[in-house]
Amino acid sequence: MKIKKTLTTGTHIISIPSGRPVDLDEIFPKEMSGSTIELLENEEWKYKEKIYFQNNNFSVSKHYKKLKPLTTLRLTLKREIEIIWDISFKSYSGLKLYNPIFRKGFQLNEALLLAQLSSLVYEDKNVVEKILKENYDFDHFEYYSKQNYTLFKDFGWFKSIFAFFKRNAPLVDLQFLILSKKDKTTNITTYTIIFRGSQEPQDWITNFSLKYQLFLNNQKKGKVHGGFYKALTLFFHTLKTKKKILKNKEFLHDIQELKDAKFLIAGHSLGGALATLLGCYLYEKGLAKENFEIYTFGAPPIGTKQFVQEYESKIKLFRIVNEDDIVPKLDKITKLSHFGEKIVLKSNEGEIHTCDGYIDNIIDAIAKQEK
Repeated sequence: MKIKKTLTTGTHIISIPSGRPVDLDEIFPKEMSGSTIELLENEEWKYKEKIYFQNNNFSVSKHYKKLKPLTTLRLTLKREIEIIWDISFKSYSGLKLYNPIFRKGFQLNEALLLAQLSSLVYEDKNVVEKILKENYDFDHFEYYSKQNYTLFKDFGWFKSIFAFFKRNAPLVDLQFLILSKKDKTTNITTYTIIFRGSQEPQDWITNFSLKYQLFLNNQKKGKVHGGFYKALTLFFHTLKTKKKILKNKEFLHDIQELKDAKFLIAGHSLGGALATLLGCYLYEKGLAKENFEIYTFGAPPIGTKQFVQEYESKIKLFRIVNEDDIVPKLDKITKLSHFGEKIVLKSNEGEIHTCDGYIDNIIDAIAKQEK
């Protein structure tokens, strides 16, 4: 027997009827993200915490990893959810294993997948590898980190800023993921490339070093933010020194070898700027417009009006912004501009620029779409 129930926004007290211990994601949909949960223990409500949806799973403490039969919970829901309970507790939420293959045009579920990966790339290598193996369905993946900001370890924050401006050399902390998945129906491989965004102080030095650089050293292409261009150069240097990425001799060196492949390129904040520049570069190297799409989350403007005019019709870019995020609005105070299809999300509960905030606001958009 299955029981279908809609729980409205607000507080609910429920008891787990299963005959076995269950995980939260077996019985609740992703729309639980942003809600709070408490556990009844010895006639007291304990372990109150906020639930986050990350990496195709709920991020919760050990108290909620396995719920015993008849466990009583108090939920304060951020949004309406629908639950379908039966004895076996199969998930009907679509929470697990969204298939990471190329789908033409903007997709909210695609955006959610890429936003999660954009959040994951902030983590250390061991964490990234563990979560990708446990929660995703890629055939292969590789993670790289390239840092050249040892000045901070040697001299500290203020001396590093002074050294940076004196030396006129941007400091770059670059982390990225390259993942692949072959569609068994079409035999076409989708490559997903994710750039890490701005988290450390040295990243913001890169963000606000306002010198401009000719894109591909070509006067006709216009100029881009010099710090972002430096990071893109470091990305290609890393590819060149790391041979046989995803079983390729030199990944992205010869686009003709990958002409039948599809590409999803994404990143949050600074990572979104790098994703956009990479898309423009790949177009110049011969990658067909219909074979790749770019998703950015809270990305800053990256190029002059000449650069934007050069690429706005050549690149399929979905520029996702939270309505209260100030970073995408930097075009108002700089000479840099945006291009691409702008998708505005409502900012909820102070969720403005963090990648986790983008994840939660995308889930809100999906919930409204599925009503």
